[in-house]
Amino acid sequence: MNLARRWTSPSSATLRWLLGVLPWIVVVTAALIVWERGDRQDQTELLAAGPTARGTIVSVDHNQPQVSYTHRVVGAVVADVAAGSAHVGDEIVVVYDLDDPYRVETRDHHVRRDLMPWIVVGGIVAIAGSLAAMQWSARRQRSLAADESTAFGMLGVVHHSKLSIVPRLSLYALDSAAGERPVCTLRLADIRVDGPGDACFPVEVKGIPRPTGLVVARVGDTVLWPRGRALVGARHQRPLRVVAAEIREARNVRTFLTWLAVCGVCGLLVTATVTLVSTRGARVTEKWVAEGRRAVATIVSRNERSVDVDVVDDGSTRPAVLMAAPVDYPDDYDPGQKYPAVVRADGGRVRLLAEPYDAVEPILWAAIPTAVLLWWALRRFIGA
Repeated sequence: MNLARRWTSPSSATLRWLLGVLPWIVVVTAALIVWERGDRQDQTELLAAGPTARGTIVSVDHNQPQVSYTHRVVGAVVADVAAGSAHVGDEIVVVYDLDDPYRVETRDHHVRRDLMPWIVVGGIVAIAGSLAAMQWSARRQRSLAADESTAFGMLGVVHHSKLSIVPRLSLYALDSAAGERPVCTLRLADIRVDGPGDACFPVEVKGIPRPTGLVVARVGDTVLWPRGRALVGARHQRPLRVVAAEIREARNVRTFLTWLAVCGVCGLLVTATVTLVSTRGARVTEKWVAEGRRAVATIVSRNERSVDVDVVDDGSTRPAVLMAAPVDYPDDYDPGQKYPAVVRADGGRVRLLAEPYDAVEPILWAAIPTAVLLWWALRRFIGA
């Protein structure tokens, strides 16, 4: 199948929308829903089940109040709190997270409004609008090619940018001189189209050949359908030679796409490997965390992917032990802050309870590029 051969047909426009636009709208909508629901659920659970304490506003810096309260595990804590127009010295009741002492809300805080219905409505509008826009664009190209307006002659060159295999057609006036910039440049629908890059050839044109203009070109019996309107920038200089009309099939496209598919398959293998390793790591970590010794960790310094902490076992009078705890974003931790932690039974490792093992993130880092690569290869392979 090559969608470019019938680029402007309603079925081709619909299939290109299904392959190219709809997946992104669905993925973005789903991601926003998951993020919104997760964040709202965390707030709801904290306010419903979190322990409470009386706190005192100790500072208001740049309209950001800070409250001092006593955490059940680590003791005295000073944390940011959304307390509206609070003033220094005000006493408030706060709800805090046992695992993260610096996650604090006022007791009368209201969970923000559920945004999921609006996200769904936005996704539906985007789906309907994008489909209508693609069909309207295809219809305009069909009408332009079929109308009885006069076609006029120009010179054209098929060339490729350095970062894309999608061919481009630059158009020049018939009386243009070698070295001049084109009137406009179009991205062509069929990636298998090629031509002499060191020479230009006559083409018949309909439409308005200018940047952002809608143009359809023909060479002999071959219609060079554009992927959309002309590009804003047009810089490919006109070659010196002018030859008879010559459009041929690009030789390296199928080989390139084959290698792209091979890279995608390798990406699938990498994703599967990362998934197995991350899943196993999560099980091992969860096991020793459940069996480990509870402790309090005081932030000492920050490294690239961890923080150095002074660790004291819960209830122990022994001196603190300096250890390194893995974290996602070390800059979020300030020296002197205290966190509940767990130490492995043999004393070899420590984790902050505020930083549970995340098996999803490394899998996504491997899976997302692989999915995008395979999606892009499939669309280009069928001409979309």
